[in-house]
Amino acid sequence: MSPFSLFTTVAFLSSGISLADTLYVNNDTAFPAEYRSFDDAFAAAADGDTIMLAPSPTSYGDLDIVGKSVKVIGGGTSNKNRPLQPKQANRLDTIVDRIFIGFDEQNMTPDQPVPDFSAANGTHVSSIRTRMGVWIWSDDCVFTRSETDSSLCVSGDRNIITGCELAGGLHILEHLNPVLISTGNLISDCLITNGSQVNNYASVSFSHCVIGFNSTTQTPAGSGTYSTFASTTFRHCVIAGSTKFNSYRSDGTTLHHCLVVGTSSSAVIPAHSADNGNLTTTEQNSVFEEGFVLKDGSLAAGAGEDGEDLGIFGSDTPFEWGGLPALPLIEQFEVLSANPDTGLRFRVKAVARD
Repeated sequence: MSPFSLFTTVAFLSSGISLADTLYVNNDTAFPAEYRSFDDAFAAAADGDTIMLAPSPTSYGDLDIVGKSVKVIGGGTSNKNRPLQPKQANRLDTIVDRIFIGFDEQNMTPDQPVPDFSAANGTHVSSIRTRMGVWIWSDDCVFTRSETDSSLCVSGDRNIITGCELAGGLHILEHLNPVLISTGNLISDCLITNGSQVNNYASVSFSHCVIGFNSTTQTPAGSGTYSTFASTTFRHCVIAGSTKFNSYRSDGTTLHHCLVVGTSSSAVIPAHSADNGNLTTTEQNSVFEEGFVLKDGSLAAGAGEDGEDLGIFGSDTPFEWGGLPALPLIEQFEVLSANPDTGLRFRVKAVARD
């Protein structure tokens, strides 16, 4: 060992730096696993660790991420037979019931002070399907490449929701007493298919989202309403005409290079956004192909500030059907190996997810 490498090794060991660990969870007893439940893995995890949840035919239940900042990565949300990726249809999802990050709102009473969420700040959740909703009561969290069949509620600052399908809508607003107002949140490349609210002076920016459309027909849905007197900005979004801007204040919402789709009475751009490159159309079936890909000739194609397409596939980091995890996992792999001393040959097989 050279003097330089010896010095660097000693310096690293003496610095007290600890490396983040990865904990593996699988609740399917047909497979070996380090942990069988998220709760057990979370109890063993330290701040900054990663918890990997394998795909499974059964739900992992509620994920209570309280008191620590961790990264939780599932095996993907690929169980739906998407027109764009039918090959994903037979794969298992990583399914959970609810996710609470930082605090459980049900435990909060009107007499309590605003809780300190700092222990869970910076939590990252990816590639998971949630059946019964998500509550983010922290700051600087990331929720990405995931799906929720119920609503996603945010009470915190500078949270990022990206590449997600929010079938139950998005709600960024005050909760309980005392008032907790969300600021500086970013929602990008998301498909939001149900009623949503951003209100009580919360601030949020939407980029490359599709809001208020039926997930089957790709046409405007009657529940795509935004009732807002918030500081809200939409950029490069395709928005259903049933959306109501500025229901309570005239200065709450600004649109930049968005397409509003609906009937002649509802496809209306707010007056103060009229000069921001926005477009309207009453042709409800002229925007999307299957899977919310823009049709040829759609007004949303190339209508962005730099010639970008509007909607969930138009940005540098577009939405991806299936929510495959950021870290690759092997689905099935076999190799033929041998013992060099005895010459005995044997087969090694690994089964997981890719």
